[in-house]
Amino acid sequence: MVVAAVIACPVAVSAQFIVPDQQYRCPEVEPQCPGSTRKLRSFEEGHGYTINFVEVKDDGTFWDERQLTEALDQIAKARNGGLLKPIVFVYIHGWQNNADELKNVDGETDCVRLRGDVAKFRTCGVARLAASAGGSGSRPVVGIYLAWRGLSSTVEPMKHLISYWPRRNKARTVGRQGMFTALDRIVKKVAEHRDDYVLVMVGHSFGARVLEYAAEAVDHDRRHCGFMERFRERMTGLPNPECLAAAAAPTPATTDPVLPPVDLFAYVNAATSHRMTYKALDDWARTCSSQPSTPGCAAAPMYLATSSRTDFATSFLMPVANLVGPAFKADRLHLLSAANTPWAHTHHDPKKVRTCPTLTADSFCFEGPEDDLQQNGPTALYHVRAHTNNSQRRFWIFNTGRRIVRNHGDVWNKRIFNMILALLEKRLAER
Repeated sequence: MVVAAVIACPVAVSAQFIVPDQQYRCPEVEPQCPGSTRKLRSFEEGHGYTINFVEVKDDGTFWDERQLTEALDQIAKARNGGLLKPIVFVYIHGWQNNADELKNVDGETDCVRLRGDVAKFRTCGVARLAASAGGSGSRPVVGIYLAWRGLSSTVEPMKHLISYWPRRNKARTVGRQGMFTALDRIVKKVAEHRDDYVLVMVGHSFGARVLEYAAEAVDHDRRHCGFMERFRERMTGLPNPECLAAAAAPTPATTDPVLPPVDLFAYVNAATSHRMTYKALDDWARTCSSQPSTPGCAAAPMYLATSSRTDFATSFLMPVANLVGPAFKADRLHLLSAANTPWAHTHHDPKKVRTCPTLTADSFCFEGPEDDLQQNGPTALYHVRAHTNNSQRRFWIFNTGRRIVRNHGDVWNKRIFNMILALLEKRLAER
């Protein structure tokens, strides 16, 4: 009896600190779904925006595929028969997050003080985008929060050290399975009336790894071929032999597209190797060499990868953890993210300026709070210019200092948001 109690005690204590793989939200058609203990809503509506939550299990399958069906229906509904031009804003959270709603002070809107990616995505992402780009009412924002088990423990060293390797590997699993299915179907839904939509996809931390695997990766053994890789294949007519066995090959369209599947990808404080970035760069170079008119070849940019120099998680912990336990099959020994690889940089760090200088095609300016702890205080102007040896326009890669992004989780402050918004406006001008 005593022995059993001694054995059971640490198990019971550890169970309190383990965050299980679980469903947090219920689809609108069944708000009291039996699969969720929290029974939070998977659909929300605000001024000029909506949010749909889609949750994926650790094994890559959906908790409830009706969540995705409702998200796709909302994309179609937001267009209002062609009268409106929606922005579809897809976000994949990273390490230490999920679809749960954390406790915050009622009415809190300060993005530095808000807790949890759900609240930040709602208040500092979707609502702010609706107020900025959709202020006229002609561009409603369809927010889609793609969730997975990014948080597996609440105590150290499990939370930030031991959990790194299993979460890194699960990011790859969900990226080529459930998340790929969700993103691929979102792309296809938008493609039904591509001219009417703006599609933005953002991945943070391990969420960037999820997004990269869904969009760009080719894994013959797992019968996976990313939706951007398939797009490039279709445009060049040169099939990738490793994609031939991939399931659910896309149905050829009757006409060639005039726009790429996604207007802007943003990888912020990405916890993913630069190996996939190099692959995307090489694939686009080959595509645009053989078919220069391919949608996306002239984009400036279509991809953004940026990380803060003060992001300890990706600048130090990630390369050390990858060296100790490399994901050799996926990343080889490429230990760094693209934004933390100096020789991959296409642009200089954002620089504070008094006035925006004359801009080239590869530079831009944006405004942001002068004090990072006073999000609604006085603003400053920042300028980002390209390296003189920047030979490609599609993928912009650079670091930021503390004045733009303070730490690993600080990806919803006004400065980083305004920087992404400035690039989105640039892409809209190109269209």
